[in-house]
Amino acid sequence: LNLGVGFKVPVSDGEKIKHGIGNGANEFRVVILYHDHIGRFGFCNHLFYNWRSEADRVSDWKFSGQDLTDRLNYKLNLEFDLLGSGILETALGAVGWFDIENVELAEGFENKDLDGMKAHNHAVMPGIEFKPFGEEYEHRKFALKLRIPYSVKANYTPDYTWIAIAMWTF
Repeated sequence: LNLGVGFKVPVSDGEKIKHGIGNGANEFRVVILYHDHIGRFGFCNHLFYNWRSEADRVSDWKFSGQDLTDRLNYKLNLEFDLLGSGILETALGAVGWFDIENVELAEGFENKDLDGMKAHNHAVMPGIEFKPFGEEYEHRKFALKLRIPYSVKANYTPDYTWIAIAMWTF
């Protein structure tokens, strides 16, 4: 069981913000991580709370100055060692986030889409992981996963997403 904290440095370029690269808000996170193995089963989970401030004020951007709600993110992942060697594993995860409070959209966008709702995004994610050095170096791996949304209320349309991962920690 591990505890982590983080601070996201906000993007301050109005054009980048309008095109979806950040929101200009400060964010602070507290994260609880759990990773363990029982026999051929592995558990890789995290839960983190996001404190979010007000979005940056950008002209002609619908979220300009919006007070962003705090958010809870999670990943619950079950892994199974296919060969008993820690080299090839299947994984099945539930991933997502949900806002703690109702969304109150910025001035001029009230009563449209999410206003007064708690936004959320939940998905399942099956996949396969290849760990060339075995379980001793479990964070040196390659993975291919498919993100399948099952419940979404957000300002975008969810879609199936293939995710390729190359992780190499020291």
